[in-house]
Amino acid sequence: MPPPDVLGSDYLDLLSQFGLSPASFEPSSVNTADIEAFTATFVAHQGQESFAEYLKEALAKEIGSQISSANYRADFILQRSNRRIRRAISVSPSWAAAAEDKQVFVGEFPTGSINAEARKTANGYLILINTGLLYFVKQVIEALCSDQSNEQTLIEEIAHAVLAYLVRTDPVYGPMPNASDNLALTAQQLEFAVYDFIIAHEYGHLLRGHLDADEQNRMLAVDAASLPVINKSWEQEYEADEVGYALTLSEMKELNWQTVDRLLQSSEPPTNLQEWRDHMKLAGVLAALAAPTFFFVMEKLIVKAHSALHDVNFETQLTSTHPPSESRREKLESNAPFPYNHYLSYGAMLEDLIAPVTELTREFAERP
Repeated sequence: MPPPDVLGSDYLDLLSQFGLSPASFEPSSVNTADIEAFTATFVAHQGQESFAEYLKEALAKEIGSQISSANYRADFILQRSNRRIRRAISVSPSWAAAAEDKQVFVGEFPTGSINAEARKTANGYLILINTGLLYFVKQVIEALCSDQSNEQTLIEEIAHAVLAYLVRTDPVYGPMPNASDNLALTAQQLEFAVYDFIIAHEYGHLLRGHLDADEQNRMLAVDAASLPVINKSWEQEYEADEVGYALTLSEMKELNWQTVDRLLQSSEPPTNLQEWRDHMKLAGVLAALAAPTFFFVMEKLIVKAHSALHDVNFETQLTSTHPPSESRREKLESNAPFPYNHYLSYGAMLEDLIAPVTELTREFAERP
């Protein structure tokens, strides 16, 4: 097997073909003392010592991996999700066998496109997540988890994010809302769950052998940023969705269902470290259950807004390479073990906003 640095070279070579290079930032300087100071401040203001204890434990784990890899936020997010999906693959005998001897590099494709793809190289496989997709997911979720007392402000924030992508081809030109304090953890859980699903879907293509077909029979499609992406069939997309969803839900097997029942029925917050661990693990699973729904509603928003801005049926163009988002969503939701959890409400909220956001996006685009 080729060493990982060879695949890293494949990644750099691919970027160079498009005149791109990875973003470079200084390593994080956060350390244990910073964590102690932050959690002490949290206790002083919130008075929740048990949660502060959990937070300290979680931050030490996450920031420790961030420091060791000396990465900035986008790459940290990708590697975090990659570790989670690789772990899910390793504990499944069938997927572990399918992944055996397969070298995989997960990296950022530094363009504003809202896209992700997996492709085969001479030395293994690349899973590429466009910067625009990472940014747009965060923009929309943070907006939905911000102060929701003013719906018009919420519509405007999301419309500006959509406009930045569709007109300026990069969501980074749009706003970056911040979730309200009481919904910050909810926003983070949902963001991480959506990132996990996106990467797991691309692993699904790899595990199902979709990338190993005769390259001469694989036409190149073109994404919204005019970059070539590998064309796949509807059936392959459905299969990758199914595999990706199963991988993101891997931790559900680790839940203690008596504990789950108690947590779901209780209206009181956890009172000790172990209860917080159980609570946050359940929250992560519930967010993972809702992630595909949110992702496909978000895709539906982009399709509707794109069609409105350019007076074309963009869904017709998109379905030449991918099934309709509604169809993909229905297939996964029909097998969801929990028919409802509060994370799903954010997908429903966004779906209710598609029409007014699309209308306002068009209005913004027509302004001089």
